[in-house]
Amino acid sequence: MKTLKLGTKINLIVLCVIICLSGMITIVANIQITQGMKKATVEKVKAVLLLAYQYIDEKYKGDWMIKDGELYKGNVKMNHNYEIVDQIGKLVDGNVVIFQNDTRVATNIKKNGKRVVGTTVPKQIANTVLGQGKTYFGEVETLGETFQAAYMPIKNSDGENIGIFCVSMHQRHINSTISALFKTLIISTLVVLIISALFILWFTRKIHRRLTAVSNALQQAGEGNFTVDIQDDGKDEIGQIIHSYNKMREDLKNLFKHVTIAAEQVASSSEELTASADHTAQATEQVSSGTRKIASGAETEASKIESSATALEQMAQGITNIADRSVAITDLSKQMIHQAEDGGNAVQKTVEQMNSIQQSVSKSKEMINVLHERSKEIGTILDVIREIADQTNLLALNAAIEAARAGEHGKGFAVVADEVRKLAEQSRESAKKIAELIFSIQEDTENTVQMMEQAIQNVRGGMEITQETTQKFNAIMESTRDASAQLEDITATVQQISAGIQQLSSTVNELASVAKRSTTISEEIAASAEEQFASMEEITSAAKSLANMAEELRELVDKFKFEQE
Repeated sequence: MKTLKLGTKINLIVLCVIICLSGMITIVANIQITQGMKKATVEKVKAVLLLAYQYIDEKYKGDWMIKDGELYKGNVKMNHNYEIVDQIGKLVDGNVVIFQNDTRVATNIKKNGKRVVGTTVPKQIANTVLGQGKTYFGEVETLGETFQAAYMPIKNSDGENIGIFCVSMHQRHINSTISALFKTLIISTLVVLIISALFILWFTRKIHRRLTAVSNALQQAGEGNFTVDIQDDGKDEIGQIIHSYNKMREDLKNLFKHVTIAAEQVASSSEELTASADHTAQATEQVSSGTRKIASGAETEASKIESSATALEQMAQGITNIADRSVAITDLSKQMIHQAEDGGNAVQKTVEQMNSIQQSVSKSKEMINVLHERSKEIGTILDVIREIADQTNLLALNAAIEAARAGEHGKGFAVVADEVRKLAEQSRESAKKIAELIFSIQEDTENTVQMMEQAIQNVRGGMEITQETTQKFNAIMESTRDASAQLEDITATVQQISAGIQQLSSTVNELASVAKRSTTISEEIAASAEEQFASMEEITSAAKSLANMAEELRELVDKFKFEQE
């Protein structure tokens, strides 16, 4: 059954249905005809019975009666009166029987050439007709043959049932009529069946030709050839299928045209994305290199600041010694000149150290200024990175839109576009974090510069104090009388110097901490720049993969053939 063609299947199904319906109609019609004929025969027998009974009344005047044990109609004896039953039998083409009570006394029925008289009517009929006085209609068996019979009571003048009058028609008349009608019905059914079969064959062949055209077109479409055009003006289901196929073919033609254009745009965009990624990678590499240099310079500055802190500690220790010596000079005025000379030497060393500190602090200030300028340059580079990230995100969004238009063929392209967008977002976030770090560095460097300016002022003030100390030591050497008073002044001055040195030492320590933090931040910036560089390499690789996918998509689309416009 599976190997048969659709037209053959339809023909077989419809023919089977028609044959079954024809058979059912024939059977039902036969039953209806048989029942109708029997009913018509019964009605005919009823009419014939009444007419025959009236014919006897007209022919023989008088009442029905039994006289001397025999049945009479008026003065005519009905026993063995075969003339009347033969006349009526010829007129109605049936059997006529006259019963005296329940016994046949006259009939046209013969068996072996003899009249069938002396037999009795069946008890059921006798009970109905003689017992109840009703007319009986139905099939009866007489001499082994079936008849449609009608029995009515014969009444005397007193209304008593004294006999039965019967008229019957042979079943063969009904059967012959039914056979003739059945033959006519069979012939008519066969003619209708043949005409229906011919019409079905013509109709299914027409459908088969249309379905064959649709099948061939779909087969070519399955191989990628959409150049087959089906012309059909039908409005039925097949016509709708053909119309839908032609519409699908036109829609696919437009779709693949847009997919081809989109693939070309994707390839072009991926090339631009690759170039942007390369440019971003170069900029990131420059940022990483500059950040490493900044970190190296910050580390050097931190080392110098630590050296300055050590020198300040030594200077503070020297100031403390001066204070101790000033007290000792007060107690030992005799050794004032000697101690004054020592103090002068110590003050001279202090001046030299203060000069060294001032130079170191000035150099630190210059380095911090350079670091501040470099951080501004990094901020400019980060602005470029953010712009590139925004452009990359925009390209990824355009790529995702084109992928959505591509439908099923653009799913892989959409995943790549989404990855590109995520990388662009990561680049933007990294640039944002770097900008925040640079801003923090700039604030720290500005604070450091201010602290160094304060340190320089403190050093200058210390130098001025040491100069005053030198003058006082000269005055001590010139006049020993005022030594005690001058030593007290020197002691107070030395304490002020010690406080200033401690403050300067604290400032320098903070500067060293800032420098170390700057080094750490610079290293973090360098690490972020390296991560950004790696991300740009991944974007470049993804853009190349996107270009390859666009080329593959264009090759797949080229396999489908459409009519040239």
